[in-house]
Amino acid sequence: MSKSQEAFVARYIAVVGAGLAGAVLAHELHQAGHRVEVFEKSRGPGGRLSSKRHESVVAGLDMGAPALQAEEPGWLAQLEQWQQQGWVQPWLPRQGSWLAGEGVRLIAGQRQWVGVPSMHTPVKALLADIPVQRGVRIEKLEAHRQHITPVDAVRSYGQFDFVALAVPAPQAEPLLVHSPSLLEFARQVQPDPCWVSAIQLQQPGLDWPLDWVDLQGHPQLTRVVRHTAKPGRQQESEVWVLYANRRWSLEHLQADKAWVAEQMAQALAELVGQSLSWQALQSHRWLYARLQAQGSVPAFFDYQRRIALCADWLGGTGAQGAWRSGMACARSMLAALGRKDGV
Repeated sequence: MSKSQEAFVARYIAVVGAGLAGAVLAHELHQAGHRVEVFEKSRGPGGRLSSKRHESVVAGLDMGAPALQAEEPGWLAQLEQWQQQGWVQPWLPRQGSWLAGEGVRLIAGQRQWVGVPSMHTPVKALLADIPVQRGVRIEKLEAHRQHITPVDAVRSYGQFDFVALAVPAPQAEPLLVHSPSLLEFARQVQPDPCWVSAIQLQQPGLDWPLDWVDLQGHPQLTRVVRHTAKPGRQQESEVWVLYANRRWSLEHLQADKAWVAEQMAQALAELVGQSLSWQALQSHRWLYARLQAQGSVPAFFDYQRRIALCADWLGGTGAQGAWRSGMACARSMLAALGRKDGV
């Protein structure tokens, strides 16, 4: 047995947040031999890779990230590995862009990946062997001499050696009171909301040669995606997922969900220049949909105060940023805490 193996001590680590960053971090820590428990305020894991169930839709509605895009080699390699494991499938949508004053134009499609059968499949797979406390909103961390305890509105949860926060900056703030430097950093982040609506069209659907359009300067929309064009989502009734832009979402932050769906469906009809017969399936308001990356450090680990911090607003926007931050946080923690195999 090597010296590093003899010195290894398994730590008890809480991860708050079961989105992609938290799942990646928890998986890496678990694989290294540490005891990990995850706390998630929602009913299931996934974060902005979540899929919402609906009786009219075969594989659920992708109401968060519509697909996974890769720009850096490490993330591309990860997606290709997940593809081999059957967690994601590649997708080459018919893609276009819309610019105010110019209208829609076709652009070269970019290869993307979608989780199968649902967008959150990779997150669920990463957490398969890790206990997840669902429907638990951690509201504060109690710091003790030898441990730290997560607490929600009604109870406390165990004595952990370390706690990692993988949540949006506004949700991290009340949990960072014991780490002033991290707290000040989180307070600098300004999140943007986003309304998302899913609508189902009556047959024969939309006669339009595009599956994905990004819009700039539109009074309401920032993206429209033909949900049923994705692998594993095909069905007879066509479904579109519509994303509102920052300004419109802010102006209508407290609007009724049915009204939001109606306004966005009308905007789609005007965009394509066709009369649409549709029904609203679901609308969701993301309060922290867009969080711009802060600085160049993708994750933090305050060893003295036993708190780590990772999220897409640290590693870069989108799923790629979340993965990058989760991996960076895992490397920092494992460098300090070690791993069972001593590597």
